[in-house]
Amino acid sequence: MRGAHARARSRLDWERLAVLAVLVATAGFSVSVALSVPMFASADESAHVDYAYQVWLGRLPTFEEGVQIRPPFGFLPPVQWASQHPPLFYLILAPVVGPLIEADHYLRAGYAARGINIAITVAFVYAVIWATRKLAPGHRRLAVTTGIVAASAAWVTRVGGAVYNDILAALLSALLLGVTARALRTGLTRRDTALIAVLGSLGMLSRASVAVVLALCLAALVVGAARGPSTGRVRRVVRASIQCLIAGSVVLAAALWFYLLNLERTGRLTGGSPEWSQANMGRVVRPVLELVGDPGAWFRLVRFFGHGAFPLELMTTVCVLVPAAVGLVLIRRLRTATPADAVVLGLGVLLVAATLAQQFVYASSGGQLSPRYLLPVATIPFVLIAHGLTGFQRARWLPTAAWLVVVNVQYLDWFRGAITTVQQPGSGPIYPAAAAAAAGLALAAVVIAVIATDRLTPIGGSEKTPAPHGPGHGGRPR
Repeated sequence: MRGAHARARSRLDWERLAVLAVLVATAGFSVSVALSVPMFASADESAHVDYAYQVWLGRLPTFEEGVQIRPPFGFLPPVQWASQHPPLFYLILAPVVGPLIEADHYLRAGYAARGINIAITVAFVYAVIWATRKLAPGHRRLAVTTGIVAASAAWVTRVGGAVYNDILAALLSALLLGVTARALRTGLTRRDTALIAVLGSLGMLSRASVAVVLALCLAALVVGAARGPSTGRVRRVVRASIQCLIAGSVVLAAALWFYLLNLERTGRLTGGSPEWSQANMGRVVRPVLELVGDPGAWFRLVRFFGHGAFPLELMTTVCVLVPAAVGLVLIRRLRTATPADAVVLGLGVLLVAATLAQQFVYASSGGQLSPRYLLPVATIPFVLIAHGLTGFQRARWLPTAAWLVVVNVQYLDWFRGAITTVQQPGSGPIYPAAAAAAAGLALAAVVIAVIATDRLTPIGGSEKTPAPHGPGHGGRPR
């Protein structure tokens, strides 16, 4: 007994080291981006900072009035095209950004906002690890490797090292997915219902795209209640339906006001202005089916690990498709002792499919196709890629190491270009030495994470999934 306890403690220590290394890598990669890209190099970023400043002033921005900030560097959008977004992210930034801008410290305000977003990015990667543990309980290597994959994703760290609201929505969506997976496996409790209501409300106050995640998670909980013994099925379904209805009602009460405001201002719940984009930014309306059949459209969407230029981006596209295909082939190895696997798998498939459909519909009206719009459901492909990298017991760390080399060759190529490019007049400063130190720390942390993860029990190893609990499984909900 004492030896078994010591082995369990040792395994847990390796797991903690691996997770800590992943979080350090996430912060390092994001900081390297934040310090190597000039402030407000993108008009999107200045629009988001302006939104936070206007919230500090006690109002919500409007599209036509444009931005109110006037920094001495960088780019500004001709209109306030971030005004369609819900206000939660900007409410978080406002107490820090507002006073600094009022004191004309635009650079400090921008870096403070980037710093907050880096902290949110680290929390997102940890949420991905936690959600993976709920999606595939008992597979420690898979959970930590999923964190390594997330920390290495270009569109996690590139967005995390700037000022965008996508990462906050992704964090809340990952937590929502994890709570739902736990409830599917152990039974929907009052605590889970309250968590879904809170996370759903915060998510809908972050980005409208969280609606897809919330709706499918609630539907999955009702479907999951219908599984199991026929005895008591009707009672389980009615109870789950009532709990999901309560959670959904809380979300509507918390967030519907903003979407009704968008509807009043723009005639659309999401508040978009596709006509303006077509007239002023060269956006083109294309049929949805034409976009779906365009290989270039898919190439732009799967560039989760794409930092640099072709052909390196083609390499990172392969880094998505090959391990994901292997993960699909080996998907049965993620089976647990509970009958909820089919519902969890179906939820993952529907989340990705629905988000892709949403993205193609958006792009068909003149919107952009971008991997960052897929971040709310990125946990699912990250798990699949990690499963493809860790699905073979004998290969152990080699597939993950080889995959990381390919991904980081492109990152280093992009980073070298970022810190050596001559800055244009009117650009904000960059800090190459500090950025290089952050990049070095991130790469070292990734190596430590791989070494520590290799010491954990592999998929298909001796770790056992806890006995199932919850309705229809002979136990009380946890």
